[in-house]
Amino acid sequence: MIVEFSSLKELFVFNIKYYRYMNKLSQEKISEMCSISSKYWTDIEQGKIIPLLIRLVRLLMPWILNLISCLKMLKEMKLLFLKWIIIDSIIKDDIIYIMNNY
Repeated sequence: MIVEFSSLKELFVFNIKYYRYMNKLSQEKISEMCSISSKYWTDIEQGKIIPLLIRLVRLLMPWILNLISCLKMLKEMKLLFLKWIIIDSIIKDDIIYIMNNY
């Protein structure tokens, strides 16, 4: 399905609603996370207000922090996975040695 927008404003409003929905957040919760009133958030979702750049950064901050957290977690998981592979190969070598020699 392709969604077309006639303006950047429509695209912005769609994305704001979409990401809130995908993160299962209420308007009250997301407005609290962004340090704005729920009325202001509702006006943004309805396209009545387009926030200034400074306000926009504040609105995006929860997702930016979440993204940074996810990236850190992926890095840690990668390190753990690499350690597991190394340990696994050592254990396999030991098992093969034991089976061949006893």
